[in-house]
Amino acid sequence: MSEDALLRQRDAVRAHALDVRAALPGTPTEAWGRFEGCDSAFNDVYRTFRYLARLRYAEVPDPLDVPESPGLTTETWAPPAGGLLVTVHGPSVELPRAVRAEWTRRGSSEPLD
Repeated sequence: MSEDALLRQRDAVRAHALDVRAALPGTPTEAWGRFEGCDSAFNDVYRTFRYLARLRYAEVPDPLDVPESPGLTTETWAPPAGGLLVTVHGPSVELPRAVRAEWTRRGSSEPLD
């Protein structure tokens, strides 16, 4: 059941990240998403996971009006080197012990399109 929740979270995070991209002026230089482990269980295997999407802009868009989505976290950060990072993620989801190692290996990024 929790694997299904994590897959639904992936769909929701990706959809909201695309909404954020459409709401901000300019084109991001990076736009990707991935599953990531949150709380370590033991020996490089995680107990909880979430889906995260990231948009990187070379310059801070003006106006900076980032939409929110219930149940998801949307964060912005302007690094000292310039630009803007927008991160969207869902809450951590605990997975059954039998599937944790498999989900730990799912760290590859996938483009948002």
